[in-house]
Amino acid sequence: LKDMSRYGMQTYASGLLGFLYYRVDILLVNAFLTTAAVGYYSLATSIAEKLLMISTSAVTVFFPRMSAEKDEKTIKEFTPLVARHVFFLACLAALALLLLGRLLILFLYSASFLPALYPLYVLLPGIVAMSMNSILAHDYAGRGMPIINAYLAGYALLANVALNLFFIPRWGMTGAALASSLSYISVLAMSLLVYRRISGNSISSVLFFRASDFSLYKHMALRFFRKRKSSRNICMMVLNDYTHDSRVLRAANALQEAGFQVFVFAVHEKGLSLRETNNGVVTMRFSLGSRAFLENTGIRFIRNAEFMIKSLYHIWRLKPAACHCNDLNTLPIGYLAKVFFGIPFVYDSHELHSQKTGIEQDPLWLRRFTRFIEHVLIRRADRVITVGHCIADYLARQDGISRPLVVRNIPERSSIKAGSGCKEHFGFPRDHVVMVYQGGLQVSRGLIPSIRAVSYLPDHIVFVLIGDGPLRGELERETDRLSLRHRVLFQGWVDMDILLGYTKEADLGIMPSENVSLSYYYTSPSKLFEYIAVGLPVIGSNFPEIERIVREYGIGATCNPSDPHDIVNAILHVTEDPARYTMFRERSQKASLELTWDKEKEKLVSLYRNISDYTHEA
Repeated sequence: LKDMSRYGMQTYASGLLGFLYYRVDILLVNAFLTTAAVGYYSLATSIAEKLLMISTSAVTVFFPRMSAEKDEKTIKEFTPLVARHVFFLACLAALALLLLGRLLILFLYSASFLPALYPLYVLLPGIVAMSMNSILAHDYAGRGMPIINAYLAGYALLANVALNLFFIPRWGMTGAALASSLSYISVLAMSLLVYRRISGNSISSVLFFRASDFSLYKHMALRFFRKRKSSRNICMMVLNDYTHDSRVLRAANALQEAGFQVFVFAVHEKGLSLRETNNGVVTMRFSLGSRAFLENTGIRFIRNAEFMIKSLYHIWRLKPAACHCNDLNTLPIGYLAKVFFGIPFVYDSHELHSQKTGIEQDPLWLRRFTRFIEHVLIRRADRVITVGHCIADYLARQDGISRPLVVRNIPERSSIKAGSGCKEHFGFPRDHVVMVYQGGLQVSRGLIPSIRAVSYLPDHIVFVLIGDGPLRGELERETDRLSLRHRVLFQGWVDMDILLGYTKEADLGIMPSENVSLSYYYTSPSKLFEYIAVGLPVIGSNFPEIERIVREYGIGATCNPSDPHDIVNAILHVTEDPARYTMFRERSQKASLELTWDKEKEKLVSLYRNISDYTHEA
C-alpha cells in the first residue's frame, strides 16, 4: 500500500506539473498581451497539439500490451522502436501542417485568424519533441519511476516561465511560441540523457529511423495495394500548369489512346480549371497553399514538397499501374510511391538537369545535392526515357544504368492545321525568303547573333520570331540599332493549335542554340522536328544531336550559333541556289514521313504495356 501511495503521489505530481508546464504560456500571454492575442495563440496551440494524437494513440495501443511482456530483450527494444516511429510520423504531420496550416485556418476559421499562423509554425518543432517525450514518460512510469517525470516537468515549468518572460515582451505571440518550443526541446534532450542511462539504449536508437523500419510501412502498403493488379491507371506528374508542355501532352494522349486511363498532376494557375478532362485524359491541378509563404522566403523546395504530398495522396487513392515522372523535380514522387506503395515508375528526363543552363547560379551545395538526388533515384526507376541519343548515352555512362529509351519530341501530323501563314500575315511578297524562329526569346538561343546575321544577308531575306520572353526588349533594341525593323519582325506567341500551320508558309527554320551548357550542347530541340514536320529546310547549331539529324536526312546546314558570319554562310548555302534549296525542301518533306510521333509513341506505349503486364502478374 505504501509503494502504491508513493507511486500515485509521484504520478499525480508529474501530471500536475505537466499540465502547468503545457499551459503556463497561455497564462503569460494573457498577462502581457491582449485578449485577442490570447485567442490567436490558443488557436495555434490547439491546432499544433493535434500532433500529440500520434503519441497518445501509440501509448494507448502498445504500452498496456507490453506490461505483460516477460522477455527482457523485447522490452529493451520496444520503447526505441515506438519512439522512432512516433518521431517519424510526427515530423511528417508537422511538415503537413507547415504546408497546409494557412489553408486549414482559412477553411476552418477565416482570414481574421491568420495572426495565429506564425505562432503555429514556431510551435511545431516543440510539439514534435513533446510527442517523443510522451513515449519516454510512459517508459519511466512503466519502470516504476514516475518521479523522473515529475522532476522533468518541474524543470520544464521553470524553463518555460523564464523563456516566456524573456521572449513575450520582445516578440509577442511568436515569442511565446518560441519559448514553449525551446522548453519542450530542452526537456526532450534531458529526458533522452536520462533514458540512455537507465535503459542502456543509445539516443540514436530512439530518434533515427533504421532501414529495417521502412519494411513495416512497405509491407502494409503492399498489402493494401494488391488490389491494383488490374489497374490501367497511369499517374503523370509535371511541375507546371500543363498547358504548353507539348511533350507531356503528347505522351498523355498516346497512353490514353492505347487503353490506359491517364491522370496528370499539375500546378494550378489563376484562370485554369482545377480538374478537367480532355480526350479522356484527366488533369488534376493542385493549388499550392505554400506559395504565399514562398513569396516572402523564396524557399522553392516547400512548394515541391507540398506538390509531392498531394501527388502521393492521389497515387494512393488511384492505385495506378505505374507513375510517370517528368523531369527531376518530380522524380522523388515516383521513388516514394515505389517505396511505400510498390508502384513502378518511369523517369522522363527532358534535359540534363545537372548540366542545364543557369544552374551555375545556384549555391554549390544545392547543385551537388541535386546531382546526388538524381544519381541515386534514377537507379531506382523501373525505366528511364529521354529526348535524344546523346543524353541517353550520358545518363547511362554517368549513372551506371541501362541505356534510357529515346522518345523524341516529334509533333503529331494532325497538329498541322490550315490557316493563315506568316507570309500572309505580314504581307511579304512571294519572292521573299522568310526565315522563322519559334520558341522562347531567351538568352543562349543565338537570337542576337541571328539578328546581326540578317544585316549581312540580301534584302529579300527576312526574319520572323514567333514567341516571347525576357530577351524581347534587348532583341528589339538590337534590331533598331541595326535599322532592321522592316526585316526582323516579332510575332509574339501563336496558339499551339495553329503554330505549325503558321510556320508551314515560311521558307527556312532556324534554331541557333548556343553552347552554354552540356544540356544545350546535347539538346534535341522539339523545334527541329517541328520544322521537319512542315517540310522546312533547317539551319541549326553544329551540336552532335542536331548535326546528326541534319546530315543524316540532308535537310539543311549547321553553323556556329555564336558567329553571325557563320550563320550567314549556312543560310546562303541553303537558299542561294534555287535547285539546292528545292532539294533541301524535298528531303525535309521526305524526312517528315519517317520522323513521326506515331513511331515514337509506339515505343512509349510498348514500355508501359510491359510494365502493366508485369504488375498484373505480380
